[in-house]
Amino acid sequence: MPQLQYSTTQLLHVLNILLMTLTPETLGEDIPKSIIYPTTPELCAKFVSQLRMCLPIHLCTAVHHVSAGVSNKAKEVMWNLNREGVIHILVSTEATALGCNDQHIKYCFVFLASIDLRSLSVLV
Repeated sequence: MPQLQYSTTQLLHVLNILLMTLTPETLGEDIPKSIIYPTTPELCAKFVSQLRMCLPIHLCTAVHHVSAGVSNKAKEVMWNLNREGVIHILVSTEATALGCNDQHIKYCFVFLASIDLRSLSVLV
């Protein structure tokens, strides 16, 4: 089964979905809460870095990543900041994001999904 590869084009598609109009007046709360799932912590860091380069400086703090290597306390802090609206775009490995229970997440972007499509019925 072919897998989607991360690319700058995909980053632009994510930005087009999240921010229809990006201006210096765009506020953090204008960004819909979203989670982006690359497959590795390295891709998480790359995605965050590139997203921040595309955003006005005042919105850079709205984008963060969390990976499986951080402590449970650090993960809890990141999820709380996301729930409180400080972080609007959270980039995370799939394993780290398990247990996210935020009804206000509007978009989830999954890159290089590592699941077998036959197991989808279990996830739905």
